[in-house]
Amino acid sequence: MRRFIKIAALLLACIIGIGGIRAFYIFVVDETGDTSHVTINYGHSKLYSQKEREAAAKTILRKFASFENCRLEKLSYTSDKQSQQELKQRKKMDTRRYQEGYDKKNVAKSYDDCIVFISVFTTGSDPDPGFSPHDRYNGWRWIVVRRKNGSWRLYAYGHE
Repeated sequence: MRRFIKIAALLLACIIGIGGIRAFYIFVVDETGDTSHVTINYGHSKLYSQKEREAAAKTILRKFASFENCRLEKLSYTSDKQSQQELKQRKKMDTRRYQEGYDKKNVAKSYDDCIVFISVFTTGSDPDPGFSPHDRYNGWRWIVVRRKNGSWRLYAYGHE
């Protein structure tokens, strides 16, 4: 089916020009990351409220939407313990990178909170480079950070 669409796009390019085909491909062959069927487990936390965990998850969903031809199936909060361990580890690593001159500023000072989710997703026939076609990715980690009571931002993601 994807090959047919590419051939049809090529034919349309010949007929209506490159600008028209680009619009066709963007609006008809939309292959952004699919988050419409994801099951989210916010778990239990003594550190972060349900609303805070939901806000962190939304940050992840926005990023996942840029994963071409992928479908997010599950997203789960790991635990307070893992989130605290990750915060400590990331701050130590960022401080060391600054002290050793790899970074011009101490990034560890730009966040106070850390929350960790894991996910399961699948890829279609033509995913982003770096992903295998028709594959399942289990245990994909998402590390989200913020300043105290600030907005969550994605720090890192992937298999680490």
